[in-house]
Amino acid sequence: MSINSSIFGRTPDGRDVTEYVITNTKGASISVLDLGAILRTIIVPDLNGKPGDVTLGYDTVEEYFNNTAYFGAVVGRFANRIAYGRFTLNGKQYVLNANNGEHALHGGPGGFHIKVWDTNIINERTVRMTYTSADMEEGYPGNLTVQLDYTFDDDNAIILDYLVTTDADTIHNITHHAYFNLNGHGEGSILKHGLVINADAVTAVSSAASIPTGEMRDVGGTAFDFRKKQIIGEMLEMGRDDKLIEYGQGYDINYVIQGEGYRKCAEVTGGISGRIMEVFTDQPGVQLYTGNMMYDMQGKAGATYSVRGGFCLETQHFPDSINQSGFPSVILRAGNTFSSKTVYRFSTV
Repeated sequence: MSINSSIFGRTPDGRDVTEYVITNTKGASISVLDLGAILRTIIVPDLNGKPGDVTLGYDTVEEYFNNTAYFGAVVGRFANRIAYGRFTLNGKQYVLNANNGEHALHGGPGGFHIKVWDTNIINERTVRMTYTSADMEEGYPGNLTVQLDYTFDDDNAIILDYLVTTDADTIHNITHHAYFNLNGHGEGSILKHGLVINADAVTAVSSAASIPTGEMRDVGGTAFDFRKKQIIGEMLEMGRDDKLIEYGQGYDINYVIQGEGYRKCAEVTGGISGRIMEVFTDQPGVQLYTGNMMYDMQGKAGATYSVRGGFCLETQHFPDSINQSGFPSVILRAGNTFSSKTVYRFSTV
């Protein structure tokens, strides 16, 4: 195992951005940036042992600062949507910086994805990144500190350990927004990928704004049922008349994961590459997104990313939870600590 670092570029205000490359004893590697705690590369072998990069991204700091797709970033203070950019906590209403029409998305325009995080190398396989979000940053109360340990092990598993504290009551919902294509980034669509999601329901939405209605919709008999392995493209075709797919122009929906505690929530197989990705988490939900808004985007290493060129499985609390009484709580009280683990593990058939 080893970790090497180098300067990746500079922010518009002149701050250095560093890239850290973690290589395991099998020669597989990941790289992370201290900008946005971004996971920039995942280089793992296919079924023939040939290494390839399976996550979408960019080559420059400038592109990441204009990263409207949130490639590889940790997003917060609140991932996903908050309706009308407003919520009430302890009897006080807070108004957020809206950036998705009249709604707030992924922490707002100045969210965690464009912040430079403090970084330390913990050991030969772990990089620790820390960011403190100041009281009322993007409209959220309390000084909130997020610590994220990125670990890459010899099982080709990316381990994300989060630790969150606050000095005042606040809300939070941290997720990782990596896009994956198990055939290789820039290698066409993910429509032939096989997918399993261990969930019996999704949180229904009422419009293209993707704000939950509060309904937990049973996936049985619908194009959202991935409890057994299904091919993504075939399920999209099956659901072409489903309003929830129409609203998102594809899959952009939160799944209610079966069970509690740390458990496996999803598995993806990559067709011709023979790669497999398993997802484990202790969170209640996972957002499936199928790259519905990628219109010939220029990515790293000369790649072009088109619609369905990648998928996301964002482990999280449910969207708009603070405004939905039936959803798990996203309130973090002053002096309390939130901890969470998500793992993406890669193998081959």
